[in-house]
Amino acid sequence: WFSENERIVSPSSIFELGLFKDRTGWYLGIWFRQFPGRVVWTGNRGSPLYSSEGKLQISSSAGIQLFDESGYMTWHRDLTSPAAEDDAPLSAYLSDTGNFIVSNYSGGILWGSFDYPSNVLIPGMVLGYYPGLDYIRTITYDDIFHEGGTETGYEHYIWGSSGTKICRIDPIYTTKAMIQTRTTSSYTYSLRRNTTTSYYASLKMSDTGFLIWSEWTRRDRKWKDLVIAPSDICDKYTTCGSGTNTYCSMNPLKSCECFPGFRPQTDSERNQDSYALHGHCVRKSPLACSDDDGFQLLKNMKLPETDNWTISYEGVGLEECKERCLTTCNCTAFANTDMPTGVRSCVMWTVSLEDTRRNRGQNLYVKLAALDMERKRSNQNKKKRIIGFTVGAIVLLLLIVVVTFCCCWKRNNNAVLLGKHYHLLFKFDLESWS
Repeated sequence: WFSENERIVSPSSIFELGLFKDRTGWYLGIWFRQFPGRVVWTGNRGSPLYSSEGKLQISSSAGIQLFDESGYMTWHRDLTSPAAEDDAPLSAYLSDTGNFIVSNYSGGILWGSFDYPSNVLIPGMVLGYYPGLDYIRTITYDDIFHEGGTETGYEHYIWGSSGTKICRIDPIYTTKAMIQTRTTSSYTYSLRRNTTTSYYASLKMSDTGFLIWSEWTRRDRKWKDLVIAPSDICDKYTTCGSGTNTYCSMNPLKSCECFPGFRPQTDSERNQDSYALHGHCVRKSPLACSDDDGFQLLKNMKLPETDNWTISYEGVGLEECKERCLTTCNCTAFANTDMPTGVRSCVMWTVSLEDTRRNRGQNLYVKLAALDMERKRSNQNKKKRIIGFTVGAIVLLLLIVVVTFCCCWKRNNNAVLLGKHYHLLFKFDLESWS
């Protein structure tokens, strides 16, 4: 029997397994032993116990069962391969990684809590999919919200219960915070932790649909919680519309703007400050599909959604990536960025640009038509002339001020000297007279 005060502790006392109380009842869970409130796994999430007494029973034939104090089974999990013989001795233990494991007499693992994550990802736990797994393993909050990647393995989303995308997680975050492995038949990812600065780390899907990164640092000796996504309304999936060739900006309120080289599709949309919220942007001029076309660099961007890209090259540098986009007539934009594999690569978009925003740290090169490049150069030359005129006027004004100051200073100084001479002459005449 399990009670409130009975625990299974990992060998190095990092994690505990037992019953904990939430606002709706009692649950079988695992948490950081030093921080009981930081629960990392919950077994009977949909069927709580209503008292602090419960019975956890494990057998080869019945699997893992949790009973309440009246003997009613509230939670059950079957044991998996390698198959266990009926009534064969089993062992259950909690590892220092936080994985609750059931194994047979020869050490073969029959079940592990890491295979059935709840709403928290911790280092050592592997999400994604691979051969033999008939589902994409994700972290989920009561089937209302869940975080997970797609079969391409390049994007991560927060999903709603109906399968709708709520938010696409910033690729910068997934590259820096995740250890990702991708092959032709599998895609897995786990949590990256800086062992020199942090001791505990977790990624949690909250009950309100926020993805929260938590870290306990050695230096500060306290937990730091950071909302990864969504951080504001610009993080909402396709907040500026789907296939609109627009990006979202918060300065300070949300606005949707056409990419360089694009304009609102209709006059009615052009006359509205927020036209991109419900409209599309189209190219101002057709691409020449030659070296006459060019690019405009947009800094500090969240890269557009990549599930619709058609071309990517690993290990290709910036200049070669630019040439490849120029010679690909339908290339809309490109980026030279780190892929989930960790290799710097060339990514080219050949469809509309969507679900992107300012203030996310990546460089995006948007392809401009030759005519727009001429306009850009003309505007740049005009700006240079204006800047040159302004600088020249400021320098001239400063020169006039300096010359005027010097003249005034010299005039005042001569007046003082002249006053002194008059005084001396006057004194000399008096002495001679006497």
